Amino acid sequence: MCQTTHHITQLLRRIQQGDNRAQELLFEMVYTELRRVADLKMRGEAADCLLQPTVLVHEAYLKLFGGGEGPAFEDRRHFFGAMSRAMQQVLVDYARKRLAKKRTPPAEAMPQAQTLHQRCQEILQVDAHLERLGAEDPQAAELVRMRFFGGYTMAEVAQALGISERTAHRKWAFAQARLRQWIHHAEGQ
Repeated sequence: MCQTTHHITQLLRRIQQGDNRAQELLFEMVYTELRRVADLKMRGEAADCLLQPTVLVHEAYLKLFGGGEGPAFEDRRHFFGAMSRAMQQVLVDYARKRLAKKRTPPAEAMPQAQTLHQRCQEILQVDAHLERLGAEDPQAAELVRMRFFGGYTMAEVAQALGISERTAHRKWAFAQARLRQWIHHAEGQ
């Protein structure tokens, strides 16, 4: 892990210096980890509920590097945080498009269509309140982004944020409670 972290950091520096081959090498190096994370994120979803993990990883990576010159990353932690944000954007865009195509499914609709609709609504609700959470507790917002949109485990998030797992669990509980409160309040209006 430490060796991989060192290689990722070196590749990120080479990318900053304009080395296009480093970008390809970075993708090859992190693809397995990103795919695993995306698999965890999509596990348990209906077949058509969200994007396939491979598509999610590729779309998120393209969001970061597709415009030619990629963003500058300080280190591995910064890169995976940016990937979580990119995955968030991809999932939010997909949910918006999907909900625009199909309004509320009728009660007799297949359970899969109802699950898709509910999941897309949930993605948009969390996204809508994430900025508000960030103003209150930036670290809790980043934790939600990495767990909810990025699919990282609590241990991975704790390591990436440089906090203990216990603190991560506490912030996760706080974030869930605040988001639930704001979502219920918004639904009541």
